[in-house]
Amino acid sequence: MGRRPGSGWPEGRGDGRGSDTGDSDSDSDSDSDSDQTIARATGGTATGAGPAGSRVPLVLAAVSTLLRLGLAGLWLAAGMIKIGDPQGMVRSVRAFRILPEALVHPVAYAVPFVEIALGLLLLVGLAVRVSAVVSALLLAGYIAAIASAAARGLRIDCGCFSTGGDLTAGAPTHYTGEIIRDGLLLAASVLVVCLPAGALTVDRILERGARPLAVEGPRTARP
Repeated sequence: MGRRPGSGWPEGRGDGRGSDTGDSDSDSDSDSDSDQTIARATGGTATGAGPAGSRVPLVLAAVSTLLRLGLAGLWLAAGMIKIGDPQGMVRSVRAFRILPEALVHPVAYAVPFVEIALGLLLLVGLAVRVSAVVSALLLAGYIAAIASAAARGLRIDCGCFSTGGDLTAGAPTHYTGEIIRDGLLLAASVLVVCLPAGALTVDRILERGARPLAVEGPRTARP
């Protein structure tokens, strides 16, 4: 058996480094493929190798999904309550004494339909981030209106989940609780905007249809 020139090792026998390197590269490729699979499943990007890094996008996607469905249910409930009593909505909008009378009726009639449409979009997961931005803006407007009513000494029911209006004499106001509630919903809307897309969304289906070869393309291109 011959020896390699300048080497103490016989020909045909390696020191094991090449094999170890090959195994390491194979493991790295496997970890990378696993991370990319998780990233595609959650609609985001891989956050790191290993089980801990792979679980992060799954948890964030689950949180995003729960928040989105919760907001959808609340908007649908609010809209359905208001749509059955248009005159009550007119009283509620007028009670804030913010809009000119010419805008009271159009706004009162439009708000329930906007809330129902927003709830449906969030429920099916269509234009999720845009819908969440609209949700945040509506809630910010509601908070500002309630705070304005409180600052001016008005005694009204905000009508957020009912047909509100002026309260009867002696009836208590609930401004603090209403502002806290809408503030929490506002925070949930912002989180839906910022977190990775969740599961069960039409957005995900449309994205996959627009890029049918995005997953298999790089693999099939190998010789």
